[in-house]
Amino acid sequence: MISAVPAVVSIAMAALLGVSGYAGLPVLLAACALVILGLAAGWGTLLDLPDPRGSALTIILSGGAGLVVVHNGRTEQRPLFAFSVLLAFSVLLAFAHELVRRDGRSDLVESVTGTFVGQFIAVLGSAWVLLPATRLGDKGVLLAAVAVGAAGAAIAVPWPLRVAGWVALAAGAGAGVAMATWVIDLELGRAAAVGAAIASVFAVLSRMLAQEPNLRRTWGALAAGLAPLAASGTAAYAAARLIVG
Repeated sequence: MISAVPAVVSIAMAALLGVSGYAGLPVLLAACALVILGLAAGWGTLLDLPDPRGSALTIILSGGAGLVVVHNGRTEQRPLFAFSVLLAFSVLLAFAHELVRRDGRSDLVESVTGTFVGQFIAVLGSAWVLLPATRLGDKGVLLAAVAVGAAGAAIAVPWPLRVAGWVALAAGAGAGVAMATWVIDLELGRAAAVGAAIASVFAVLSRMLAQEPNLRRTWGALAAGLAPLAASGTAAYAAARLIVG
């Protein structure tokens, strides 16, 4: 299970994203930016990075660049193609961050890798903006948000370790079926597959971060709740394109 605070953060912000999908692109962009800012603010604390402020700035720059790229390329056939360039930019930015550190560059490897992982997740989070451009339309954001919320609620319950992941997967699939039944005109099987794909990414990253010792600190818990939510953005877009068409 994950602690209560990250679970509440995940569910609350998923609800915000789901509503923002109906409010229009500017509101969805603002909601994604808020997720990235929260992730950046707490990531250094969660991973105990040596220069949390510098790491936060680097994550914000990568995530902001991701939002700009997906906003401008959301109608293209392969909008995720630019992510390869963004990730290369993020690697350079992570090393540039180390070059400007003035603390003796302690824990250099941990700082570079930890910062880059945060940048990577922030870039993945920008893909939430792409969901309205899929066949699911604005309701695709809501479907993804409901799947994340269901998975978040499921893994917050202290299930036995061997079944916890399967419960989250089933919760995501069930959320997809519920959305297809009452909200979205989509085949139940495809809706279940989309929900399960989103929930699997969310659950895996949530469980990985649940092992971090700083999870009980406020900023660390914030990042632990927002990181799986952000990563689910690209998973949701990929599932919508591959499964729905």
